[in-house]
Amino acid sequence: APAALYAWGRGRDGRLGHDDYRDRHEPEALAFFAEARLRVRLVAAGDAHSLAVADATISSREPPGVYTWGRGAHGRLGLLRTLNKRRPNRVTHWPPSFHGMRVVGAALGGAHSLVLAEANCPAGLANPWGTRRAIYAWGYGANGQLGNDQIQDRPTPVRCKMPNGEVVAELAAGKAHSLALTLHGDLYAWGKGWMGELGHGDARPRVAPKKVECGHQFLKVAAGDTHTLAIALRHVAVGREARERRP
Repeated sequence: APAALYAWGRGRDGRLGHDDYRDRHEPEALAFFAEARLRVRLVAAGDAHSLAVADATISSREPPGVYTWGRGAHGRLGLLRTLNKRRPNRVTHWPPSFHGMRVVGAALGGAHSLVLAEANCPAGLANPWGTRRAIYAWGYGANGQLGNDQIQDRPTPVRCKMPNGEVVAELAAGKAHSLALTLHGDLYAWGKGWMGELGHGDARPRVAPKKVECGHQFLKVAAGDTHTLAIALRHVAVGREARERRP
């Protein structure tokens, strides 16, 4: 049987996507994707909004792409306006750099959204994976969490200013901060830093991705409201040499 997307919990603002505002106390399939005959591949949930990446099938009735729903304040749905949506709506206003790219990751914060997109490129010494990746962000931006060197809301996707040459592996989003982990194991953090959640040794915000300088090679990352967790390789001394091992 084909996979289906289920949602349950608080229904305020339409965040469950069931075309109403009622709470659900057990999992219930979203009718939209079944009726549209789209195959959901990725999902993410924020404080009061939701996102799904859907692929086409041979009988699709709606176009594939990134769909969002729930609370729309600050433009977190990426739909140009700030209205709440109680059923999935497709994000269509992408910057030109997104053309030809495929979304491979997503993370939602308190009132902002992040997606990771990729496209094929010639493999080389600097990029042996043969892929280029970019982060796109939208929604609440007053703390710099969109990573575009600005502190304003954006109701449609903008490209995050990651350093050239970095290939991002995964994303994480806290209430007002954002994180990107690269294939090399480097961790970048930006946005609100009042509680030290960025890991940069101070409590200042950052409006663009900044590498966390601590000498570790990171494997996984996760973000809470105002804190961050990451798994890193540990360097262990063995005689005169250093060996790396998982903790």
